[in-house]
Amino acid sequence: MRKIRWGILSTAKIALEKVIPAMKQGKYSEVTSIASRDFNQAKKASVSLEISKAYATYEELLSDPDIEAVYPDKFSSV
Repeated sequence: MRKIRWGILSTAKIALEKVIPAMKQGKYSEVTSIASRDFNQAKKASVSLEISKAYATYEELLSDPDIEAVYPDKFSSV
């Protein structure tokens, strides 16, 4: 079975410290992108967590054809 490619719609503390690290350890999950309303936050998170893509808007991430599943932060209004 191959890994599911996840996009993260959040740079909230819980996503950065709990959700993403857990997903990265998953046998069938791969975090490939992260988005934030603040691009600098997304870029910083992508570098520190070794995520290949950072987006400045949620819409950009949702338009990425490589993303198969999305983790939305409960405060994200998409």
